[in-house]
Amino acid sequence: MCLHRFKNQVTVEHCNTKKFQGWSDLRVFLYFVSRIINGIAEGKINPARCAFIILTKDRNFIEDVKRDLEVFKLTQEFWLNFEFSGNAISWDNLDIFIVQVDCPNSGHGRSDDLKCAFHKANEFLKEYLSF
Repeated sequence: MCLHRFKNQVTVEHCNTKKFQGWSDLRVFLYFVSRIINGIAEGKINPARCAFIILTKDRNFIEDVKRDLEVFKLTQEFWLNFEFSGNAISWDNLDIFIVQVDCPNSGHGRSDDLKCAFHKANEFLKEYLSF
């Protein structure tokens, strides 16, 4: 993604969706949480100066993560206490916002409508930064 198209200073990690084929939404979410935690531990990310956003085409991402987590907790010990509210999943003082990219030209076999993705991210950041 062309960073100059964002109206704020951003770092983008673009992930090939093939990487996540067969993964549950919880596993995808935990992948990004681990990337954030590693960046904080390495001193590359200052969470007090960052907004973390996952852009996804998945309409039910948050609900699926919540459901997957409840099922996982039935069989495994899980040490992260996530809170689900609105369009965010939070842990401790870390908020990860989920923004659905419901662009009309997105999907399998078609080129992604990156203009729409940039617009969605910029609109979210404009709203988020106005608080």
